[in-house]
Amino acid sequence: MIKKLVNLFFEDDSQTSNEGHHGYFLVFVVWGAILFINGIFEYFTERALIESSFSILMIGLVVYFAAETFAKKSTKGDR
Repeated sequence: MIKKLVNLFFEDDSQTSNEGHHGYFLVFVVWGAILFINGIFEYFTERALIESSFSILMIGLVVYFAAETFAKKSTKGDR
């Protein structure tokens, strides 16, 4: 009875797909690496390597869309 009640509010996720997860992970790795390198560079030279936060955002978006495009092309080749 409890299971039926819970199923009213939550759906079974047995058909989940991990299509976008690799792109997200890659973006956060790139952003983390940029910020880490920026921090080390700023520590030693007292100025940031990449000053603009907008540039860092755009780099992440380009990496994400490139990863998604590559993933779509590689899955089309598998079929």
